[in-house]
Amino acid sequence: MEYNSFSGVNVELAAATLSCIGDGVVSTDLLGKILYMNRTAGEIIGLEVEEVIGQDFEKIFVFYQADTFYQQDNPIDKVLKYDVTTGLLNNTVILPENCAPKYISATCSPVKNSNGNTIGAVAVLRDITRLKNLETEYRNEGNNLKTIFNNAPVGMLTFDEDYKVIQVNEAALHFVSSTKEQILGKSFGEGFGCVSSMEHSHGCGYGINCNHCELLKAAKYAITEGTATSNIELNKSFLIDHKVRNYWFRASITPIIVGDKKNVVVTLMDITERVNQEMMLIRSRDYCNNLIDQIPSLVWKTDKDFKWNYVNNVWRSFTGKSC
Repeated sequence: MEYNSFSGVNVELAAATLSCIGDGVVSTDLLGKILYMNRTAGEIIGLEVEEVIGQDFEKIFVFYQADTFYQQDNPIDKVLKYDVTTGLLNNTVILPENCAPKYISATCSPVKNSNGNTIGAVAVLRDITRLKNLETEYRNEGNNLKTIFNNAPVGMLTFDEDYKVIQVNEAALHFVSSTKEQILGKSFGEGFGCVSSMEHSHGCGYGINCNHCELLKAAKYAITEGTATSNIELNKSFLIDHKVRNYWFRASITPIIVGDKKNVVVTLMDITERVNQEMMLIRSRDYCNNLIDQIPSLVWKTDKDFKWNYVNNVWRSFTGKSC
């Protein structure tokens, strides 16, 4: 049985009960001297119960601000002076001897007798170090993800359930030479100046070509079905500084849950230069083939394995065969 300065069967039962709970419990008299401390409180402070009985609470339990280690006012003093219930500031720690700082939360209240007179104070202490560490890890992870999002070399946006842009990174802003303030809260078509969205007074989603918009289709599919769409190629025309600029994107659309809200993350890789080069090669090939078709002689081409991959019109007319 834990030591305390009270006596009697009821007090012994109360002490036994308090020793079994997971929170630290410390009671004091009107002078702030410790009358009782359970085992959990002893584990929090790193002291045996017998070491603290009769000691001033403010000397045993010293509270600091975690960031600055500035010593805080002792809550028991406030309870006894003003007869109120109080607690600790956020990010409060104690510094147990030979132990790392511990984050602490506490509720401190006056203890009253049957006549309603205050006869002391009680503090219920909780070691919330693990929760604080998890909170810090979660915050750091969020900050890391935010940094990755903002500095990704590809355009990234987040849509809400109404398909409004709620996040956009610098790479995406670069496509349309715009600012976050000009895009956030707007639909993709309105924020990015999509030419198709300007075909209807209601904007994005209502234009003649909006029914064929693969981006909008994939975003709706992500919200309604929770299904991702990857590596689709999109052709978009944006009105930028009163000039139409044509882009090709490889896009991926992924559903996510933020809180209890459905969101969509969109990544846009600018492949305009590659597509333009491919189209130029196709046009060049078609032009050359057309020239060869005009040659009044038999012409054929083979690959490195000497397999035919092209014959001209004269060949087809003469032999009645193609490749």
